[in-house]
Amino acid sequence: MTSRLTRLMSLPVLTLAVGTGCVVVDADQPLPPRDFYGDISFLWSFDGLVDCDAAAVDEVDIAIFQDGALIDEINNEPCVGGGLTLLNYFEGRYEVEIDAYARNDELLYSGGFTTRVVGGTITDAGVIILAYYGDEPIEEPARTGDVAFLWSFLYPTDEAIIACDVAGVREIDVRLTSPGLQDVAQSFDCDEEGAIFSNLLTGVWTLELDAYGTYHTDGLHLYAASVDFTVRADTETDLGDINLERDEDHFADIDVKWGFNGTTCAEEGITDVIVAVKRGGLAEAEESITRPCTDLGKLLSTFVPGTYDVSATGVGRNATWRGAVLIDVAPDTIAEKAKYRIICASVTL
Repeated sequence: MTSRLTRLMSLPVLTLAVGTGCVVVDADQPLPPRDFYGDISFLWSFDGLVDCDAAAVDEVDIAIFQDGALIDEINNEPCVGGGLTLLNYFEGRYEVEIDAYARNDELLYSGGFTTRVVGGTITDAGVIILAYYGDEPIEEPARTGDVAFLWSFLYPTDEAIIACDVAGVREIDVRLTSPGLQDVAQSFDCDEEGAIFSNLLTGVWTLELDAYGTYHTDGLHLYAASVDFTVRADTETDLGDINLERDEDHFADIDVKWGFNGTTCAEEGITDVIVAVKRGGLAEAEESITRPCTDLGKLLSTFVPGTYDVSATGVGRNATWRGAVLIDVAPDTIAEKAKYRIICASVTL
């Protein structure tokens, strides 16, 4: 992990211009009802003063608008605690106006902000700077942060690997989205191992990763992942390894059978058969197993589509028997329940 993180830090940083979850569900269980209501949280600053007493502020009035219409008011709220959380607002965009008053009801400071509510979450609007009443409004600079991550693949089992060639991946498509903020998309060569995005506006984001290989000349979707995370001001959020799960419909099985040119395992004294499956372009066999010769076949599961050399080797009393066949493993065979049936006819060496 250390070497991968070190390599990632040397990658070019993608700097973005500042603009204005993954849940696993049992298919047999009903989906939980969606929460369409969320909260708005913020802190206040009175021309740079965060302490109410120092700013001589006794209480605040808050007005919440949507599409220019007043939908909620909070009046005479004591100025304590440094901020507020507004509860239970339906998903959508809101404008919030804040007036701060002295003990004698004199209006001292005023300001506001806009935000978007996402159901089931707390939207953090950050620190809202209220200008002294009568002054020009203070325009708060945009607050941004960074995110860094690496990618890995659950192949051929659910134990993650980082080798793009073994996983069959050439390209990673990355998309970052945040409601009402930015929508950022970028493609990477898989061998880059990860990415860093800079100048993301603070808030809750969704990271989506899609990995593509090639089956002959066509791009083939092989893996995907989705992760929610929070961007914090002046902070790099390190998500570490993102394990991309297989798109099972695009993987395949290989059904291997063997024979011995009219003779049998018993007649030749062959106890075991070694079956090797090697994908074109890889230096090592993708899978190599030893099976009892009398099984006469084995179904091998979960292969990246492509061209494979499949061989069967058995050592008898008087000779070594071996057969091999070159096959084209197409995608979607798991979904269709279609298995590739390869007969390796052995020959005496």
